[in-house]
Amino acid sequence: MLIPWKCKNTFFYILIFLWLIPLQSVLAITFGKLPPNKTAVYVADLQTGKIIYQHRADEAVNPASTMKLVTGFVAMQQLGARYQWLTEWRSDAPVRNGVLQGNLYWYGSGDPVFDQRDLQRMLAQLRAKGIRKINGRLVLDRSIWSNTGSAENFIADHNEVFVTPPDPHMLAYRVWWLAITANEHHQPVVNFDPPLPNVTVNQQIKWLDHNIPCPSAEKFIHTTFNGHTLHIQGKVPKSCIEKKWFINTNKLAAVEYAAQSFRAWWRQNSTDISYSVGTLPQNSTVLAAHQSKPLADIIRAMNKYSNNTIARTIFLRLGEGQQGDTVQNAKAVTLQILRRAGIDTTKLQLENGSGLSRKERVSAHLLGQLLQTAYKSAFSQEFINSLPIGGIDGTLKHRFKNTQGQWHLKTGTLNNVNALAGYWIPKTTAQRPLVVVAIVNTPGNHAAELDILVRSLIKHH
Repeated sequence: MLIPWKCKNTFFYILIFLWLIPLQSVLAITFGKLPPNKTAVYVADLQTGKIIYQHRADEAVNPASTMKLVTGFVAMQQLGARYQWLTEWRSDAPVRNGVLQGNLYWYGSGDPVFDQRDLQRMLAQLRAKGIRKINGRLVLDRSIWSNTGSAENFIADHNEVFVTPPDPHMLAYRVWWLAITANEHHQPVVNFDPPLPNVTVNQQIKWLDHNIPCPSAEKFIHTTFNGHTLHIQGKVPKSCIEKKWFINTNKLAAVEYAAQSFRAWWRQNSTDISYSVGTLPQNSTVLAAHQSKPLADIIRAMNKYSNNTIARTIFLRLGEGQQGDTVQNAKAVTLQILRRAGIDTTKLQLENGSGLSRKERVSAHLLGQLLQTAYKSAFSQEFINSLPIGGIDGTLKHRFKNTQGQWHLKTGTLNNVNALAGYWIPKTTAQRPLVVVAIVNTPGNHAAELDILVRSLIKHH
């Protein structure tokens, strides 16, 4: 059948029109129970850079912990994947006959993963130098940051470890590890790591009359801590022996927790020592030092388990070494690095770089651009490896199951926020890898619905 010329022209223009329409506008994406007017989506082909689908991608939205992608990317660019924090103990006093004739200065580096074993290793360095006694104080220099920034409106969560702020003398996230054991009379007792010397412990625990499984000692033990006294009560089965759990020592300031931990380990093999806050003297010698894991490893811990303390510490590190306000300096460096990388920062609002914030904002487009840039960067593999893998590890261990490890996504969760941002990397070369960003800002927990939406996005690829 011949098509009349006018119809031919119409058909031709329709074809041209369809060709000009971006692919994302003709794809049928089903949002399910997610409100489309509260959801932002961005999907792009990582090989061609072509945007496959976008919806409200330029709207400013709360990213929750997907903000850690911004902090991690900027840190990799600014500091390098091999960057390490250096913690030093110094003194300007001589050592005579095994005695340090003055103060020992702990210069706080803010190392976000410094733990009790690292502290003990530094103490071993003092002993290796023959130091058995300190005729002075432990002085903690906290001058590295002008302030530690804010994470406002999380008062209801003040007892949770995830709101622990960064600190120049951060140590083991200020948690106290406890473990059930039996004493010489075969009665249950709790051991502590570290054995803080300024805390009184009141234990009232007994064995249960019958033994049952112990999935967690916390199920049987009740603890309260007021900053001075730890009360422990409960009846435990013998299956709880050697089971460990932790409590947050948020009643102790970070500097006090660090100093008391030092005292706890030092006085086991020496005399006790007092402490104060002060400034490192100009002419001092290093007596002990510790280097952290490389930044790439620390960012992996941050992203896999969405660690806010690490993220906030890295953010502050970006603002170090300059005059003025550390937080404002960090914000300026972040904007500078992103703009230099060609990433649109128009909708970016920063508070602390972790996503533990009611103020922080990004656009799905910004995160998509950042992920595309990171994918082609010199630190591409380290960045990808830092992300939780669907059904395998981190915050995605129980999500995206049976997907053969193809999803590499940073999660984000706050009240009224669910977010996913990262990569879909197929196992075969028949399909091309994608960057995927999906963020919903609406009341309720919509993680399951967001997973369904994200899975559906690759079906059109």
